[in-house]
Amino acid sequence: MKELNQLFDFIGQYIVVDEALKSRITDLASLKLYPANSIITQEGQSFRYFRYLHSGCVRFYANYDGKEVTTWIEVENQVLPPYDGFSFKKPGAETLEAVADSMLIEIPSDGFLKLFDEFPQMDRFARLWLEKEMSGQLEFYKFFMFMSAREKYARLLSYVPDIDLKVKAIHIASFLGISPETLSRLRAEDLKSK
Repeated sequence: MKELNQLFDFIGQYIVVDEALKSRITDLASLKLYPANSIITQEGQSFRYFRYLHSGCVRFYANYDGKEVTTWIEVENQVLPPYDGFSFKKPGAETLEAVADSMLIEIPSDGFLKLFDEFPQMDRFARLWLEKEMSGQLEFYKFFMFMSAREKYARLLSYVPDIDLKVKAIHIASFLGISPETLSRLRAEDLKSK
């Protein structure tokens, strides 16, 4: 699977990916296409796979007081971070939805965990990736609750410049904690200034 080369390059940012590790990942991995608007994992389900987003876009959302709230948006060439499910074997608190046609590389969780026993360098990969992921999220959310709607939207665009092409406005507004009308106004102002 040539698609695995992207995953090998991703892991290779953190550790040396030798032929033995590539071969073992190839044996464990499968490709799965999730059409736009399909559910990858439902809230309350345990994460049964390590998932790498080869292409597409995935949103994370949860129900809060009966309202669907977007909590994170992930774009291609990223691991889908199931912090509360896969790592701790407990039900996930969020639903993962493909918001565009999305190709995922999936490795069953038990096979993925065995990689750590067979290839000790995978511990280093996991630690370094988690450090970078958590640092990135902390930086993204730094002072987020004190920002204006314009500042939140600008920060999101700095992380994912083409998000307007990938994600519905209602989900972007939910993620930013603003109304769809406010987002529409911000977009209109941006178009005028160009």
